Parts: sequence; structure tokens; C-alpha cells
Amino acid sequence: MSGRLMTYKQIVDEFGASIWFWRTKKWQGKLKNCGFGNKHMFDRQDIEKLIQEMKQQG
Repeated sequence: MSGRLMTYKQIVDEFGASIWFWRTKKWQGKLKNCGFGNKHMFDRQDIEKLIQEMKQQG
């Protein structure tokens, strides 16, 4: 387990799915990011919450 904020690559490595899956979730407004210059960082808690919501829908 890494730190609280994660890059797209770290999300893919840890949670799976493609980078395009996670980018689409961001573009749809389902996953919020913290911008640091041109680097997008995502809160681990938001990712886990999104996964739980997707499980409940399925």
C-alpha cells in the first residue's frame, strides 16, 4: 500500500483496469483529482468509494 494520493499508473498497478477506464471515470466526474501542475493525483479513499459504488450497482 502506497501513500494516500495516487497517480494513474499507481491506480492501474494496484486496482487493475486500464488507464483509459480510470481517465473515463475522471472525465465523467465520478473520480475527482488533485492537480499538481500537469500531474493528476487521486485520493485512495475516493477510488475505493467508487469501487464500492460500482459493486452495489452490479
